[in-house]
Amino acid sequence: MFESNFEDRYRVEVEQIGPTQEQLREVMERMDQEKQHPMIGGRSVRRVGRTLLAAAVLCALVTAAGAAGIALSQSRVHFFSEEKDLLEAANAAGVNGYTVYLGGDYDPDGLAEENRRMWDDYAGGTLVEERQGTERDGWTDMRAFAVENREGSFRAELYRADKLSDLNGLWTVPSWDVSWLEEHYDTMPDSCMYHTETDLEQDALVYQSFIGGYERADGASFTMECSWFFQHEMQDQYVLGEGVNYETQDGVTVAITMETTESGQQQFWADLSSGHMCWTMHGAGLTLEEIQEVVDHMGLAALCETA
Repeated sequence: MFESNFEDRYRVEVEQIGPTQEQLREVMERMDQEKQHPMIGGRSVRRVGRTLLAAAVLCALVTAAGAAGIALSQSRVHFFSEEKDLLEAANAAGVNGYTVYLGGDYDPDGLAEENRRMWDDYAGGTLVEERQGTERDGWTDMRAFAVENREGSFRAELYRADKLSDLNGLWTVPSWDVSWLEEHYDTMPDSCMYHTETDLEQDALVYQSFIGGYERADGASFTMECSWFFQHEMQDQYVLGEGVNYETQDGVTVAITMETTESGQQQFWADLSSGHMCWTMHGAGLTLEEIQEVVDHMGLAALCETA
């Protein structure tokens, strides 16, 4: 049974653009350990603050969803208004954690600031390569870092670009379509980056992520990210709060949550998880209908694994 007190296990406090990659890796490691040593008489609580939900931390039991006649693998997001109802459902499903949305404001400058920090010093690693991109490459510049930690030796590569579409040549998996997005929203400066981690001992890509920020003249803005955790599958997510599961035009389900902060800011999260992939959108100033319009034009079904 779950105890009534909150526990810090797996808890990630998101203050700017979300947990760092090192924090995500630590949470994933704890989750793997938990599978080997199930928690008894306790629960984990995931608190999400200002921006990217980074839902991959607590994501994936696979369920089937249909799109264009193809069965797609998707995790589900379950919303509950009462904690006791959530705990009952999560306990029945054998899930030991859930998500709580905090009320801090979304910071539109947070992504660019986080990108600059990563670019200057990635996880305390050593800069081993740096080069400029060409017009044919699309991306503007790249940096590679050698990283040593308790899990082993890694090579991290970061690529910057003026627009997300300029990173299209770097995809190793099916991409989502950002053409409509770039026609209707302006790209935030210094926000677009492609980021990978390769395990050198296994000679295997273990993580990759595309991220960019968007805004429009009335001040509405949001961050969009798509990440793959190749050694972990996404789990079902249990959320304490209100939200809707919206089926897009291409037949996938996106979970959308909207919250009003203490300052009166209307912010939102939109999430889709499938297999090893997690797609997120987080920002402020868009209506529910506008969020649904964006996700309808992303071609998100192409990101999902087949069931």
